[in-house]
Amino acid sequence: VERKNANLLESAWNPADTTIIETDLKPIDTLLGGGIELGTKIMLLGESASGKTTISLQMCERLCSHGYTVLYIDTENTVSESLINNIGLNKYLNNSSKNNGCMFIYKISSYKDVETIIDQYLNDEQIKISAIFIDSFAGLINDCYTEIDNKHQSIVNSNTNFESRPASLFMAKYSALTSRYKVALVMTNQYRMKLDFRNNQSSSKEFGPKAVKYNTDTLIKISQHSYL
Repeated sequence: VERKNANLLESAWNPADTTIIETDLKPIDTLLGGGIELGTKIMLLGESASGKTTISLQMCERLCSHGYTVLYIDTENTVSESLINNIGLNKYLNNSSKNNGCMFIYKISSYKDVETIIDQYLNDEQIKISAIFIDSFAGLINDCYTEIDNKHQSIVNSNTNFESRPASLFMAKYSALTSRYKVALVMTNQYRMKLDFRNNQSSSKEFGPKAVKYNTDTLIKISQHSYL
């Protein structure tokens, strides 16, 4: 009897191996089918000042309260000490003691720095992170333009060659790694104006190329009137 594919059969998906963590934010838990599933990619999309950062931090607080460790990348320097204290995350900051929730925050915005930090935590045998928050993905893309001399832009296509390639590579890499390591990836994103000068038109579009959306398992749109 040939058993060449036995290892593949044994590694088939088993619902019992799925970990779902409730956020206690009822609309979010309902949309996510009960809570954050480790290993999935989630995007919170909304206008500026719609509450994406606050919701993300509330989700972090719930994860930490359940004993999980989260990594939070603040690309736009929007997380303040007062906000951390108000949500109750201060007691979890850099708390690496065993059996307790922990949160690590980094205020960085370049792809290279973000990748370095994430890779270090994914490969750390002492600290097991369960979720990575990137707030926001738009901040990573905007940081590309600090090297303005290398920018190559099309007037009609708002996803320029300059920004699309690093964003696509980043999403492809961490879509695979978060699935492999069973780490949830939660990102915030926002809209920007897309201008079409040829047809004298404008439209609202989220930051990032199509690869960002295609590598996201769940897209949650948040408005300033959302009730959580």
